[in-house]
Amino acid sequence: MIVMHTIMKHAFLPLHSIGGSGNGPGRFDQPSAIAFDGAGRLVVGDALNGRLQLFAPGGELLHAWSLPDFTPSAAAVTPDGSIWACDLHGGRVLRFTPGGDHVGSIGGLDPFLAPSGIAALPDGRVVVADTGNHRLRVFSPEGEPHASFDGGTSGPMREPHGLACDRHGTVVAVDRHRRRLIRFGPEWDYPEEIGLHLAPGSPVLPWDVAIDRSGRMAVSMTGSNRVLLLSPGGDLLDTMSGEGSALGRLVWPTALAYGPGDLLAIADTYNDRVVLAKAA
Repeated sequence: MIVMHTIMKHAFLPLHSIGGSGNGPGRFDQPSAIAFDGAGRLVVGDALNGRLQLFAPGGELLHAWSLPDFTPSAAAVTPDGSIWACDLHGGRVLRFTPGGDHVGSIGGLDPFLAPSGIAALPDGRVVVADTGNHRLRVFSPEGEPHASFDGGTSGPMREPHGLACDRHGTVVAVDRHRRRLIRFGPEWDYPEEIGLHLAPGSPVLPWDVAIDRSGRMAVSMTGSNRVLLLSPGGDLLDTMSGEGSALGRLVWPTALAYGPGDLLAIADTYNDRVVLAKAA
């Protein structure tokens, strides 16, 4: 296990936010899925409004679309621009064109149970956190199943949640109820555990993870209204924390995603907004 030490050398800098409570264009009701596309546009899954919204790099709303009985819980964009979104209660993962047309789904014959994380690999495959079935599943760009993992030599996962993939194909998974991260190499061999050192029985659980270009990891901690910034080795570099609605304060942060220039998007879920921040 990697021991997490505290090394405060960096600082989160919240820049601005988009959204606000409501069901109108550009507004949110518990945003809980986030992904950037290759052009720096931001996809936001608006959970209780049952829709996805696409924003320009400057924050302007470009497009929104919805489906019946759709609860987006995680999102990813593959290199071809396809937008993939987990449907929490529908036990499926949906695929959309960049324009929002629904062109397919996975999970029908072997349904997911509360899928809560998804990441796009550099070769176009997607990894899905099949949370209720305690496993990760890998699919081809066409949606064909490739592999399934339960944690390997690091021990079985218990409700894997958020996922992130770096430019080299390394995948980091949030093992939510074991309060740790698991890092898989590009060949899915020798999984590495990164402990978060939370007190036994603590109600604070990790939710999502994102990786910047240097390998640093942002981790959202829902119960304590924090986002941690970790070094590639798991050392704590900084924390954005504190409950509230002022910029830099959070209420139940969930989904995370890094975009161009290592801009970090944070789904500040109970504030019904997305916060954009950078780590200096």
